[in-house]
Formats: sequence, C-alpha cells, structure tokens
Amino acid sequence: MEFLTSEWLWWLIAALLMFLIELSSGMTIGLSLGIGCTVSMLLSFTDLPLEWQIVSAIIVAAIVFVIAFVVPSSKRNRKNNHALSTSNMDAIIGRTATVTEKIKGDGTYGRVKIDGDLWQAVTIDNEAVEVGASVEVVSFDSIILNVKPINK
Repeated sequence: MEFLTSEWLWWLIAALLMFLIELSSGMTIGLSLGIGCTVSMLLSFTDLPLEWQIVSAIIVAAIVFVIAFVVPSSKRNRKNNHALSTSNMDAIIGRTATVTEKIKGDGTYGRVKIDGDLWQAVTIDNEAVEVGASVEVVSFDSIILNVKPINK
C-alpha cells in the first residue's frame, strides 16, 4: 500500500487529469497545470518536501502559461505589425507593391507585385503609374487592388 501514498503517483494522476481537461475542454490553463504537475512529479523523486513541490508546480505552470499563451498573444496584437494582426485580404492593405504592368489613368487595370504574387490593380485617383513605381495598397474590390502612388 506504500505505492498508493507515493507523491509521484499523485502528481502523475494530477498531470494526466490536467491534460485530459485540456484535450476535452480546450481550456489552455490545463496544459500549463499539467506541465507543472509533471515537473513536480519529477522533483518528488529528489525527496523535495511536498510544500516545495506544490510551489514549483505553480511557478512552472505560470511560466509555461506566459511563454505559451501570453507572449504570442501580445505579438499578434502589436499595431506596428499589421500582417500579424490581420488575415487574408485585409493583410495587404497598407503594404507597398511594385508596378509590373502599367496602370493606365483611364481606369484600366495594371498589375502589381507583393511578396512575389501578382495582383490586378487600379489607382484610386485614375492616375497613370509606370512600371517599376512603388504604390501603396489602399483597399480592394474583390480581387482588384486599389492603390495610390507613393512617390508624390
């Protein structure tokens, strides 16, 4: 029966429960607590007092939570990195493109290149833009980009 009073066994059970909670409910704190319990289980083999095992579980869980969830979340929310905070077509608004096919001033589409991708584009003020010029993406209409020349 000494087996049932082993601290490592209770830490293992707690860790498994936390991982099951994480998998079944999507509560991200379950992963952090599960990792904290796993570390404390390993520390229980060193004859560290139970109080210090509990403290270490809490500290490790807090560190894992910050590293895994708070830091990436704050990076996504930075306003100076527009591409990380938006997705799909919204991510190219405000980006600089290079004209690869002349945009005529009469509303005729030209082509611009962004990150190796070619897009049809038209200027917002119906101004002609020559090949090689830089433009800024202002908006889009379906798959047509509305751009304005940068060097004005």
